[in-house]
Order: sequence, then structure tokens, then C-alpha cells
Amino acid sequence: MDSLVFARRLSIFLGMIIVGISPIKFLDGEIFSAVGFSVVGASMILLGLDQRKPIIPLLAFIILAALTSPPSSGILFFMYVLIFLFFLFGFYGFGQVLGYVVGIVAYCSVVSYLTDLSPSPILQMPFLDSLLHLLAGISILSIYPSEGVVAPFHSKYAGGQMARSLIPSLVTIIIIIGPVILSLREHLPFPSGIFLLAMALATSLIMISVAVEHLNKMDQKRAKSHQEALDAWQFFEGVVENIGDAIAVLDRKGKTIYKNKRMEKLDFKLQDCWERFRDNAPVHIKKIKKDNKYFTGWIIPLDKEKSIISLAEITDLIRAQKQLEETIKEKDALLRELHHRIKNNLQVIISLLSLQAQRADPKTKKILFEVQNRIRSMATIHETLYETKAHEIDMQKYIERLTDGLKTQHKNIKFQTKCKAKFNLETSIPLAMLINELLQQSIKTKPTTIKTEIQKHKKEHKLTITHNGTQPATGGGGGNQKPSDKSINPTT
Repeated sequence: MDSLVFARRLSIFLGMIIVGISPIKFLDGEIFSAVGFSVVGASMILLGLDQRKPIIPLLAFIILAALTSPPSSGILFFMYVLIFLFFLFGFYGFGQVLGYVVGIVAYCSVVSYLTDLSPSPILQMPFLDSLLHLLAGISILSIYPSEGVVAPFHSKYAGGQMARSLIPSLVTIIIIIGPVILSLREHLPFPSGIFLLAMALATSLIMISVAVEHLNKMDQKRAKSHQEALDAWQFFEGVVENIGDAIAVLDRKGKTIYKNKRMEKLDFKLQDCWERFRDNAPVHIKKIKKDNKYFTGWIIPLDKEKSIISLAEITDLIRAQKQLEETIKEKDALLRELHHRIKNNLQVIISLLSLQAQRADPKTKKILFEVQNRIRSMATIHETLYETKAHEIDMQKYIERLTDGLKTQHKNIKFQTKCKAKFNLETSIPLAMLINELLQQSIKTKPTTIKTEIQKHKKEHKLTITHNGTQPATGGGGGNQKPSDKSINPTT
């Protein structure tokens, strides 16, 4: 149990004992004295429970007991009044010193009864009063163990621990040996005073030996703990010093407290880095350049006073990223050139078909024009890919470009397009041919308006081509479904 808690509970327990024994005074007819001791015990309990206000009116009963009790006991009652006033106003040390005086006077009176020695007439008091005053003095010294002159005895440090281990033994020895020697004073070879002095010296030497042994053990534990802490520090220092990351610890003003070898080699201006990225939460340093090298890392607050900076080199990663970007650019350039050449080749084929159609009969010419339109739809796909520098075809732009070519042949038809979908090459080429075929079929009906629309429906797209409010053809890839129900399931 914690010594502070034990002392506080002891004070309350002794106060309860005083309250329980005090009624015996009524049997001797000492009513005011009995009331006085009961009030003192109750005050001890209230102070132990941190209840101070109810004590103020109770002081009147203690003063009344002081005025009606024998001189020695009355003086101690007046001391209680002063002690409680000191405690109420926060002067704990003064109250505890008076508590020492009360305890010493009461102890001397108790010993005088046990050894048949007569004290000074002014200090004479009944045995029960002496016992109650002794309990009250101990209780006073235990009420506020963390304050005043008793606070060092309850310290968590070595001095407090040693005092708590030695003082109970010392007090117990003195309390027992003193009355024993005084009661046997007529049988001792030396005067009792000399014998008490010798016993006090022997007891002091024993206590010193015990204290030295206790200090030696504590010093051994301290040395062991120090060595363990040193070993742990050397271990972690070895890890931090030899790790690949650059690590530094800064105070709240940005001043460097510690840097590992890696950070020292880099010679970073940590103050600038800290001012740029400091925050109460961990901050990610995306990229910092130093001596043609790139680093990334974190600034992590350890507490309100310190922060840690950790940097990892990513130069190779940045170079690989740049090489990858250059490779992608080269690939894109090659693909664009490929699409451009395919488009040119298809244009050559269209031109050859156009020359051939000039010498063909009407039926053959019609067939050649249909083939031209199909090839043109494919050429437009590659042309779009070449101009957009993308890997997907924007079908809105493609269909508009396709219908622009049809407008030159069919000036009386108004073409409308509504499409926000994008498809890759594998889907776009067959879709383009399908759209071209459906547009050609719609043109045969000689409409005034043709509307092409692609709508997204869940994971599929639906192609619809209408003219003048009717729906002659609907279609898409992917099966042997009826034309009115067909949809596009793009390849991704």
C-alpha cells in the first residue's frame, strides 16, 4: 500500500479510537474533557476526509475542554485549537511541529505511569488522558503526509524509502527499551540515565549499520539499473547509427539535439526543414532534394518539447520513375505514329477504291462506296487516337467526326450525337463499324434527322440510333440477340 494512503487511513483510524474511548471519561464525571476528546477525534476524522468547514464550530468545544481540564491536559487542548487553525489555513508544518510536542509530552506522561516515576506537577495528568493525547499526536502527524515536515518521510525517493524502513524499528525499540530500563533502574549496575545513554548509542549504531546495508543494496540496484539503461542505450544507438535512414531529434525551437551518422553526412539544414513542416501531428515530407539526391520522410512529434525527423533516400526510385515516364512517352509516341501510319494507309485504300469506283458500273460503285465508308470509320478511329494522345476513344468526338463526313454527302439530313462514353481500341473498332452500318441503314430511309445516343446501363452501354422519332435499328456486339435489345459490353 502507498505510504500516503496508509498514513491518511491511520489518522482516521486513530481518530475513531479516540472517539470510541472518550466516553469512558463520562464515568469519572469529566464531561467537558470527554466532549473535548470526542471533538478532537471527530476533527481528525473530518480532516482525514478533507472536510474542513465543519471543524470551525467544533473548536469552541475544544476550548471549553481546555478551560475545564487539569493544567497539563488543558495546555494540550489549546494546542489542538492552534493545530486545527494551522491546518485550516494551510500552515501544515506549524501544526505538525505542535503535534510532535503533544506526542512527546503524552509519551513522557505514559512512561511515567509505567515506570512509577513522578513527572513535574505541571505535566501530571490522568493515564487515560495521556493515552488519548498520545493517539491524537500520532494522528496529527498522519493527517497530511505529503505536506509540511513529515513530507520527506513519505517521499518516493531513496531517502523517504529508507526513513520508512528504519523509523518504525527505531521508535519501537525506544518505546520498549526506555520503560523497561526505567522500571529496572534499582537492579542496574549503573545509573539508569547512563544505561539509557548506552542503549541509545547502541541502538544508533545498529540503525546506522542497517541504514548502510540498505543504502548499499539501493546503490547496487541503482548501478544495475544504470548498466541496463546504458546497455539499452548502446543497443538502440547502434541500431539508429547504422540504419540506412537519416534521423535527427529537434527541440521545440528547431535546435538539433541528436543526429545519427547518416544525417551528419547529409548536412541538412534541419532548422529550415522543421520550420516548413512543423505541426502538432505527424507530417509527411513528400520530397526534398539535397546534392542531386532525393529524400522522403516524416516529422513526428515525440512530445511537446521534441520532434524526430526521419529521411529515407529515394534517388534511385525517382530515377526509375523518370526512366519509366520517358519510356511511356516513347511508347506513346510510337503508338501515335503507328495510328497515324495506319490511318494514312487506310486513306490510300479509300483513294484507290474511289479511283476504281469512277470506272465501275452503278451497282459496283455502290458496293465500293459502302466499303469506303467502312474503311473510313476505321481510319477515323486511328486518327482520333493519334490526335487525342489517349488510349481510349471519346465516342462523342468520334461520332461527330464520322457524321461530319456524312454531312458532305447528305446535306438534307441533320445529325445529332449524345454520348459520354469512352472505349479502348478493341471495343471502339467494331463499335465504329456497327455505328457506320446503322447510320447507313438510317440514311436509306431518307430522314431529316438522325440521332445517335450511347447510354450507360449498370455495367453495360446501350447504343440507340433513331431518325424522326422512330427507332429502326438498335444494336451492339456480344451475341445473337435481337437488334432492339442489343447492348455494348466494352472490353477494358
